[in-house]
Amino acid sequence: MSRFSRSGISFDYPNDWLCEIEGDDFEWTTSFQSNHTAFIILTLISEESLPHEIVDQSLETLKQDYPDLVAEATVESIANQVAYGYDIDFFSSDIPILCWTRSFQLQNGSLFLLAQAAENEEETIQIAFNMIRSSLIIDDE
Repeated sequence: MSRFSRSGISFDYPNDWLCEIEGDDFEWTTSFQSNHTAFIILTLISEESLPHEIVDQSLETLKQDYPDLVAEATVESIANQVAYGYDIDFFSSDIPILCWTRSFQLQNGSLFLLAQAAENEEETIQIAFNMIRSSLIIDDE
């Protein structure tokens, strides 16, 4: 297990996932890529966008590339925060893709999460995604 920590946001992720970070302490994007097709992207957005607007905008962007996607709105608790998002299914090159987005408000902006994997990876990748979500800690102080 490896630990990511930046701007008061920390969580565990699998040791064999590649981590790349762009940006500064106020606004950044970090991506974690598995050995296969699965990945998760976290973005700290410092502008005054509301979490539900962020996930709605990301859904509209995905619809431009995948007009036949199926999305179900969801609200859940992540790191003791109310997270808005979508569970999304679509096809890419005839491969079924599972995707989810979540966003929630922080004192210094919003955190946006996007996770995606091929359907045939669902069982093993879901464990990794759940580990990341359940280990997420927000220290807004």
